[in-house]
Amino acid sequence: MLPQHFKAGINSIINLGSTNPSAIERINLRCGDNCTIQIGGIEVINTQLTIYMNDNATLLMGNKQKMNGRVDIYMHEPSTVSIGEGCLFAACDTWTSDMHNIYDATTGQRIN
Repeated sequence: MLPQHFKAGINSIINLGSTNPSAIERINLRCGDNCTIQIGGIEVINTQLTIYMNDNATLLMGNKQKMNGRVDIYMHEPSTVSIGEGCLFAACDTWTSDMHNIYDATTGQRIN
């Protein structure tokens, strides 16, 4: 069962691995339908980790993650973020989209 501060859509899979229970309390997670979150383990979060994923997004993180300062991961479009093992994050934002569509003037096709 997910903590109350986690909201997950239909067919989403969340695996926090060996994440420290005190770190789980500092994660604010919202994901849409058909998302996958696979985290090997977060050892330390000194402030807050926010994860926002729209439908069909994947977040993969290895073991032994440490976070100092607010860390935000925003995945507004179907995409994959893959982070290796033993990373240290310090007050950063990660975005997989700027949420602004850019269209080719000739074809009308979205190009970003």
